[in-house]
Amino acid sequence: DHLVESTKLYPGVAATLQDLSSRGIKLAVVTNKNCGYSSRILTALGVADFFSDIIGGDGDYPLKPEPDALNALREKYALSTEDCWMVGDHYTDLEAGRRAGFRRIMVTYGFGEEQNETPDYTASSFNEAAAIISGF
Repeated sequence: DHLVESTKLYPGVAATLQDLSSRGIKLAVVTNKNCGYSSRILTALGVADFFSDIIGGDGDYPLKPEPDALNALREKYALSTEDCWMVGDHYTDLEAGRRAGFRRIMVTYGFGEEQNETPDYTASSFNEAAAIISGF
């Protein structure tokens, strides 16, 4: 009942998602959190429709850092690994992306840490992460 009482998007996220989506870039969420809660949060924040898929930790795939959900998305949309990115704020995101063969961006404004993972790129804002992706 209180999922979004104090939850808000980081600056620039909604506009950046709109821009990426309008350019035909497939966007998905892979989270270790419950899918139902994650979908409710994204809907309440007004950004759920930008994502083709929302895969939660209570779904059909093992939790990150296992790469299964990322590989399933790549296969579903017939993409090469070179065309896939993992953007995250935690070492589990980075490890899952590495194990799937995706390029990886660590966003430094989140809650996580890199630990022993080394991202391909680092971004201090979501806009910066999108600019990195757009450069390819």
